[in-house]
Amino acid sequence: MPRLPAFEFPDFRRFVTARFLTLASQQMLLVAVSQAVFELTHSPLHLGYIGLALFFPKIGFSLLAGHTADRFDRRGVILVCRLAQLLAVVGLIISFSAAPQNLTILYSLLVLLGTANAFDGPASQSIVTQLVPPEKFGKAVAWNSSVMQMAFITGPALGGWFYALSGRVVFVLAIVALLRLGSVWFVARIHPRTDH
Repeated sequence: MPRLPAFEFPDFRRFVTARFLTLASQQMLLVAVSQAVFELTHSPLHLGYIGLALFFPKIGFSLLAGHTADRFDRRGVILVCRLAQLLAVVGLIISFSAAPQNLTILYSLLVLLGTANAFDGPASQSIVTQLVPPEKFGKAVAWNSSVMQMAFITGPALGGWFYALSGRVVFVLAIVALLRLGSVWFVARIHPRTDH
């Protein structure tokens, strides 16, 4: 019997890889954007605005996001969300490359990112049932949770390290964009079962 039974299934492997890339890059983005905004404004209050821009959409769209995950093709919802996240990151790169930086545009892009995250979460949580057979579901959920924790640990460390290495938020965001592109690619290759 294989030691990692849930990973026998290619769609589950693609899913957890995409999820890791998304969550780790989100943590990298938070570290880099927070540092850059603080260097720009020297105001802890503006760091709070970053959190609010990302958090309020989750509250505002929580019911609709759950309903969307239940009513529509989950892979399609995740794919649209990952593309929106990628576009938001590209927008952040452009925003931080401009001089002077426009904080209104920056926070608007973070709201877009938070909105995409709000819809991504429920669809990503519920698609696991379509990627593995019922007898492997418990193991798949455990691995999904472990991958999330690994992303939450490694993402900030990588974000801080890349920022320290380059001293530029755009460098970190470019890496984030590549990771998000990888996530889109993996999600696009998932073919969930529909016989549940």
